[in-house]
Amino acid sequence: MPASKKSKSKVPMAAFKAVEPLKGAVEKAADGNTWVVTERGIGAVAAAAQCDYSRNGIAALLGITRDALSRAIDRQPELAAAVTQAEAALEAELVSTLVQQARGGYAPAAMFLLKTKFGYRETGNADGAAPSINIPPPMSAAELAEFLERQRDRAAITVDGNDSTTPKTVR
Repeated sequence: MPASKKSKSKVPMAAFKAVEPLKGAVEKAADGNTWVVTERGIGAVAAAAQCDYSRNGIAALLGITRDALSRAIDRQPELAAAVTQAEAALEAELVSTLVQQARGGYAPAAMFLLKTKFGYRETGNADGAAPSINIPPPMSAAELAEFLERQRDRAAITVDGNDSTTPKTVR
C-alpha cells in the first residue's frame, strides 16, 4: 500500500478497549487472597452467561481472572447455581430456536437436531451397523427396464384387494 494512503479500519476503536469492570461485583475475601462475587456480581454473571459470554468474558466483566472466577464458582454455591441456571436457560432457548427452524423447513437445523439428539450420523446407522447398499451390475437399457419392472412388481402388494406401488407390511 502506498505510504500516502492510510488504511481505514471498519472496526471502531472502542471495540479494542478493555472491558470496564463492573463496580461492586467482587470483593476481596477476609483472607485477602481470594475474590468473593457479590450479589450484584452474581446477577451480572447470570445475565452474561445467559447471553453466551465466555468464562473469560465474564471474568473480564468482573475485573478478575478466569482462574479466580472458577475458584469463586467452586466456593460459592449461589454463584454456581446462577451460572448453571443461566446456561440451562440459554441451552433451552437455542434448542427451541433450532426446533422452530427445523419445523419451518430449514434442513440444516433438522439435520443437526437429528444428529445431536437422536444419534443420526452422516454414514451408517446410529447403532453402529454399516449400511447395506446393493448396486446392480452394469446393464443395457433393456436389462435396466426389465430390472426396474421386477422391482416394481416386488413392491406392489395386494392388501385387502387394493393394489399399491408403496410397500406395505402384510400380517
